Amino acid sequence: MKLRKLLVGLFFTSLVFADVVTLKNGDKITGAVVKKAGANLVMKTALAGTVTIAWDQVVSLTTDGPITVVTGGRTVQSPLSTSGDRVMVGGQPVGLGDITALRDAAEQRAYERLESPGWGELWAGGASLNFGGSMGNSETRTFLINANADRVTRTDKTVLYFTAINSSATINNVSTQTAQAVRGGIGYSRNLTPKMFLNIFNDWETNKFQNLDLRFVLGGGIGYHAWKSDKGFLDVVGGVDYARDKFGIFAGPPVRAGFTDNRAELYYGDD
Repeated sequence: MKLRKLLVGLFFTSLVFADVVTLKNGDKITGAVVKKAGANLVMKTALAGTVTIAWDQVVSLTTDGPITVVTGGRTVQSPLSTSGDRVMVGGQPVGLGDITALRDAAEQRAYERLESPGWGELWAGGASLNFGGSMGNSETRTFLINANADRVTRTDKTVLYFTAINSSATINNVSTQTAQAVRGGIGYSRNLTPKMFLNIFNDWETNKFQNLDLRFVLGGGIGYHAWKSDKGFLDVVGGVDYARDKFGIFAGPPVRAGFTDNRAELYYGDD
């Protein structure tokens, strides 16, 4: 009975994972094609889970059902079958090197969702409210609020952020505020090429204990996608900005009058 159940399980597994890839070394991998992106083919297999295969090692590919195939500017949904050194796509022979992307149904839905989303879609983010305190020779209290949200599509990225801190200390029954600052901003980037992107931002800040009534920064520049994978990314940016700082009267000692500082700056950074 156990043997029969095992054979039945293997039979149904073979029905689910019925796509076959043949490699240059003669190995065959049976599973379900998930996607071909860049230089790799991703498959789900019954025994090894998700595997990544170098596309230049593939010599033949057959799928059990339709899959989205992108060849140049042409996108079709069709089963794939190998005939000699060509792959049949919708009844037409195509070279493996001409296939720029493959996507199963789930990957295609995700691709279409990212292709032309509405402005209210694809937002993700979080917020936190933190309180810290201590008691002893003095009492301290600190409130901290953090919030951020971002919207990432295939062509652009929007980032919003907000931070506020308020803290005080009480010594010998005398309470003194020790920090009060608020900072927020918005950033936007749009791809110019697969590697290069345009970057603009606007930051605002106020800080009571720096006598900073308002800091306004508006800038923009060019960024470079240095590294990107399913596990993370690294972007580097640089450009120019305009900054305006308005300071209030400093009570002293010594007493100082308020003033406004306007300046141009160069900036660089990474994300």
